[in-house]
Amino acid sequence: MRCRDIMRTDVRHVTAMDTIRMAAEIMRDASVGFLPVVDSASQVIGVITDRDLVVRALADGRSPETALSLLMTDEVVACMPDDDIRVAAARLARMKRSRVVVVDEEGRLAGVISLSDVVEALGGIAAIATVREARSRGGRTERPSFM
Repeated sequence: MRCRDIMRTDVRHVTAMDTIRMAAEIMRDASVGFLPVVDSASQVIGVITDRDLVVRALADGRSPETALSLLMTDEVVACMPDDDIRVAAARLARMKRSRVVVVDEEGRLAGVISLSDVVEALGGIAAIATVREARSRGGRTERPSFM
């Protein structure tokens, strides 16, 4: 099974110049906790999560008008649509993340795969191992790449 088979393509996104308030409103309205951050060419340059908004913004007393460029995570865990879903599972596990961004050959946003999407697709022992590894939240020792 390929990443394209399980990725969600109706993905809301933001830009680095959008504000904390805008991201929070989009998350609220779309009932999501994760948004890819894209540039003007729709290339993924980072991600912002609801946790980022709380821990990096609210707890630090930042203004709701603060640009996301000051809060976003620029380490993007990504795969390509034609990658086997085990590639996405391995990256989620290795990087201790719960979502992987799917990008095309130019790094443009194509979709998102969540840990639960991978678990549903893999099933069984492979899914359990992926969840355990991704949820251990140990230290990150390497920077992810898009490919």
